[in-house]
Amino acid sequence: MKKWLPAPSRPSCCLLSDRLFLRLMISLLLGVLIGALSCRRAGEELLTKLDVLFLTNIQTRLQGGMLMTFVSSFASACLFLGALFLMGISLWGAPGACCLPFVRGYGYGLAVGSIVMRYGLWGVGYHLLIVLPGAFLGSAVMSVGAARSARHSLSLFRSCFHPLTAQDPALRLSRYGMSMLLLLLLSAAGAGLDTLLFELFSGCFPFPSEG
Repeated sequence: MKKWLPAPSRPSCCLLSDRLFLRLMISLLLGVLIGALSCRRAGEELLTKLDVLFLTNIQTRLQGGMLMTFVSSFASACLFLGALFLMGISLWGAPGACCLPFVRGYGYGLAVGSIVMRYGLWGVGYHLLIVLPGAFLGSAVMSVGAARSARHSLSLFRSCFHPLTAQDPALRLSRYGMSMLLLLLLSAAGAGLDTLLFELFSGCFPFPSEG
């Protein structure tokens, strides 16, 4: 466990020098790759359901306007960050926090793969132009959040065995909460980017109406 999770007190001046962050980003990208490749073996029924979800999402965004687009994008980020926050305040949350980026990546890869298989170059263009910029920011936020969640959970676990050397719990929790709040704000920025790109370019893609 210690080898996988570097000590929480170790300073890191740059995300690229944070080994845990890089490992979680690799895990997320691996999930994207496996999810995309899974579509090649998926049955027609699953691909049809994913297609319906995709078209329903587009129609909801078009009918609800920019607010609905922002809410639908931001809600997903809130769900994952909320799960990470809860794992971070649990003694046993570190393994789950480390696994969540892979799960997020797998779901994204499955969605990308199904749309590309259905719509070919139109699907590729849609994801590159509209989805990818916000997804890239969201992936980075997800990996940072998972790293901080795992480290905070591990620090709680360690404090059970070394209570005299542990940092003040209230101060530690306050710093952890503020860091997750900052990530939530970055997720809102990503949702705003997703909303802007959808409003600008969604009309360029001739996807049929759902149903």
